[in-house]
Order: sequence, then C-alpha cells, then structure tokens
Amino acid sequence: MPFCANFYVSFFLIGYVCSVPVDVPNKCPQPSAAIPVPRAFYYVHPYDCTSFFSCSFGLPQQAYCAPGTRFSNVFNACATEFSHYDTCSRENAVRECSRGATLIGHPTICQRYYNCSDHSIRDPRGFLKEFESECPYPQLFDIVERRCKSFKEAYCGPYRNPDVEPCAYVNNLCGTSHCQPCSDRLPSCAGLSDGFHKHPLRLWTPYYIECDTQRTINARLMCPSAPVGGPGIYSPVKKTCVSLWEVPRDKGGLEPSCDGKAAKKYRTDENPAVYYTCPGGVVAYCPVGTVFRNGSCS
Repeated sequence: MPFCANFYVSFFLIGYVCSVPVDVPNKCPQPSAAIPVPRAFYYVHPYDCTSFFSCSFGLPQQAYCAPGTRFSNVFNACATEFSHYDTCSRENAVRECSRGATLIGHPTICQRYYNCSDHSIRDPRGFLKEFESECPYPQLFDIVERRCKSFKEAYCGPYRNPDVEPCAYVNNLCGTSHCQPCSDRLPSCAGLSDGFHKHPLRLWTPYYIECDTQRTINARLMCPSAPVGGPGIYSPVKKTCVSLWEVPRDKGGLEPSCDGKAAKKYRTDENPAVYYTCPGGVVAYCPVGTVFRNGSCS
C-alpha cells in the first residue's frame, strides 16, 4: 500500500498525497539550467475530478481531494462539489458523455442537463453549449431519475440552483431582434403569493397571471366577458375580474360616483341593466332580459 500524507496548499489542507507512479501525461515544469527548481504546479487528473497531481522537481505525485470536493485547475485547490468554484465537474460532464453516459445533470443549474446523444449545438445564441439542454419552464432536471419533472417533485441535489423566474431559462430568451422581450411575455412571480396577480405590463386590461411557489404558471390568462357583455377587466385592487363599471374612470372605466347623491339605488347612464347603490357606489347587474327601473330589475 502506498504511503499517503496530508497535503497543504497555502496552509490550507486540501486533501492527501500519495507518492505513487501513475500513467498520465506529465504536465510538470521541468528543471533546467536557468530554473533548477521549477515553480509549484498542480493539475487535475484527466479522468477523475477527485484526484490531481502536484509537481516536485518535474515529476508528478498523485493527490486526492477530501470527500465531497473536486480539484479546480482555475483555483488550484479542492472546491466543494458542484459549487461555483468546482470547474472540473462542469468540464467532466462532457467527458462523461464520451465514456458512455446518457443524461447528466448540470452541476450548478437545476433546469439544465447534458444530453450525451446530441452532439449538436442547437442554440445559435450561444447560451447552451455542446451536449447541453434545458427542461421546459418551470420543470427541473431530477438527478436521480435523470429526466425533467415538475418543479415540486424534481430532486436537484444540494448544489444545483432551481431558478424560479421564467427568464432564467435560456429557452425563453430572445434570439432575434424582432422578438418580444421575455419579461414582457412571461412576467416573473418571484416574491408573489400563490394565486392570481395583475399582469405588470397590462394593468386594467383583461390580462392577468397565475403564480405557484413563485413561478409563473400561466402568463396568458384572460378575463371572461362581463355579466352585461363587453370585456371583463382584471382589477389589481379587487384581484378579480370585473366589468367596466367597476374600473375607475381615470383607468379607462365607467365607475359611477355617489358625490352629492342621496342614499338609494341608481341606474347607470351607459347600460339600463347596470345599477349601483349609494353610498359606496357598489355596482350590481340585472338578470339577463331585464333592466333596472323604479328601484328594481324587471
């Protein structure tokens, strides 16, 4: 059994080293007359992110990261697996494809994965790289079942970030100059409660959105016609669909006013089947085929 010892870089313990010869390319700087003692140098194992090599007088010595960490050539240290600093796992996903894997979860983004059977780069915008694919919003890639699933059921793992905003999914982003911006098409529900909410770019219109667990479940909801005909309007105040007579006049509606009027019921000027009660201006509608006259519908 080879001798192993704790291994330190800049006084930080990053793993342990074993002085065992290995059949890998020697990338170590070589001694020369000008530089008899080359600088310290480390590089990751070409097939194993948990292993790396330290150089001593031009010869590599194999070392191993502590459990749960991977070696990064960028930072010259072992980093927590799938963290921002774990560059090796991201690169290794493509290598895993070449060794016969099928679907591999992206190391940091939960809605993305690597499809090893697809060598094409299908995203001309450059957001998705070779082998890289993305689940349809708001699904996430389950790293155990290796497939896209409902965001409420998918297991992301401890270090893969499950994005909630629709525009965090690159497939929702624009690829042409004439594309309607993602934020216009798919408003974010981040920070909103479950249920129905106003469409932020279409206030006091028939359009509204539905949110679930801060995700935009439906951005194309539209109010049905009002009880007396005409378009239904989503009220961000009442958080429901209303008729034009329940929309303030400064918002383009026909909301009646009780200013200077006695306490009783009044018929609206615009439609005989619509009436309101003062004080308060509460709007009501007569049954189909009737109109408001003499204080009641008939």
